[in-house]
Amino acid sequence: MKAFKLFLIAVTGLLVLACAAPDESVATVVMLTTDLGDIEIEVYVDRAPLSAGSFLDHVDAGLYEGAAFYRTVMPANDHGDPPIS
Repeated sequence: MKAFKLFLIAVTGLLVLACAAPDESVATVVMLTTDLGDIEIEVYVDRAPLSAGSFLDHVDAGLYEGAAFYRTVMPANDHGDPPIS
């Protein structure tokens, strides 16, 4: 019984420490260079391991070199003021 109580105290202490621990996530930084300046992208692999890992694999493979990106705006997703016509 005494061993069980010590076990519960130890587990409770670990849970308290885990909940109180500061966010120690470390970001991998990727620089997106555009004609209008650089955009720094922080990628947190520990928070989204599959998508972040896939993105970083594509960056490492050079798949985004010279690539363009765009955003499609339609009346359903245009929340700008004034709306894009």
